[in-house]
Amino acid sequence: MRRACAAVALAVGLLTPGALSAEKKPDKKATAALLEAAKAGNLAAVNKAIRDRADLAAADGDGNSPLALAAAAGHLEAVETLRAAGLDVNRGDSFGTTPLMKAALGGHLPVVKALLDAKADVSMQDRRGRNALLQAARGGNAAVVEALLAAGVPVTSADGESRTALHLAAQDGQTDVVKALVAAKADVNAQDQRTSATPLMEAAANGQVAVAKELLAAKANAALKNKEGQTAADIAAAFNHPDVADFIKEAAKPKPAPASPPKVASRKAPPRPQPRP
Repeated sequence: MRRACAAVALAVGLLTPGALSAEKKPDKKATAALLEAAKAGNLAAVNKAIRDRADLAAADGDGNSPLALAAAAGHLEAVETLRAAGLDVNRGDSFGTTPLMKAALGGHLPVVKALLDAKADVSMQDRRGRNALLQAARGGNAAVVEALLAAGVPVTSADGESRTALHLAAQDGQTDVVKALVAAKADVNAQDQRTSATPLMEAAANGQVAVAKELLAAKANAALKNKEGQTAADIAAAFNHPDVADFIKEAAKPKPAPASPPKVASRKAPPRPQPRP
């Protein structure tokens, strides 16, 4: 009887709040090791830190979770391990940038696909209103852009200033991304809210002649003007890109109608001889 009471007392003692919290208290060294290992993609160190009771809810000074650090660096195995450990695929950093956005910006297609398979929310935006598609456009990986479009991200996605993925890709000279977005029916004449700039104007301002060629081939309107009354050619000239300015001006010239073939005078058939009576 006394032994039974002693056993019950021991069990109660083990289950007191103090004992329980001490047992589950995260280890600071393991937590720091987890953040470093996730960033470096050291899978063995990630697993060890998890076993050593690292705080899975921890973040670095910028609010990056271990999963976000691994995603930003393109470490697929670390991402999958941390996801399996229960880390939130949609947790943003201090700027609202999610692991999917970080992987998209870095052009890490396998990680992007893994996060999409894990039901990452493609509609989330950072504080500037940029979603994963806009980040991918900046990153310049056309395959990532196509994967996000296939996952249902609208090609019309825009940030807080109405700058679309095509604006960002044109600005940074991401020609392959521009081609992918044009193929997906992106609006080549979309104008942003702040300056009324079009993707062609962004290309012009940054001297991106290859992008300008793609946009003009896709029927971009070179006659559109921004809020200062400047066309894309004007902007290219103002930013000291005369080659782009000249190209846009030449492309904007009305093309002469093709010459019609010369008319050949029809010859009348000679009258048939009439039979004699």
